[in-house]
Amino acid sequence: PDARSRLDPPGYDASMAKDGPSVSSAATKRNDPQRLSRKQQMLFARAQAPIKQIGFMCFMAWMSGNSIQIFSILMTFNLLSAPIAAILNSGEAFPKDEDMPQLDVISPRIIFC
Repeated sequence: PDARSRLDPPGYDASMAKDGPSVSSAATKRNDPQRLSRKQQMLFARAQAPIKQIGFMCFMAWMSGNSIQIFSILMTFNLLSAPIAAILNSGEAFPKDEDMPQLDVISPRIIFC
């Protein structure tokens, strides 16, 4: 049996293969509008993730109680230090992509902060 006579397995796309005949260049990847919109959506999803955790953090603070114990002290410290650390590290969370200079990282970074 010749290798050319065999059928491709289900789900295999020859155009996506690295050694296939239609390997896309870096210029086409850079100008792909679908790839740009997917990356932009991923950035906004990452920026909105801390907002979704606020309810859980408030519930944990409420459950820790109002007495002075090590758990409530650590919980209060975490509630105050986590947002400050996130703001300081927002540059690492949203790096500028050299392949896509038109990618907007400022808006998700502002939402994140």
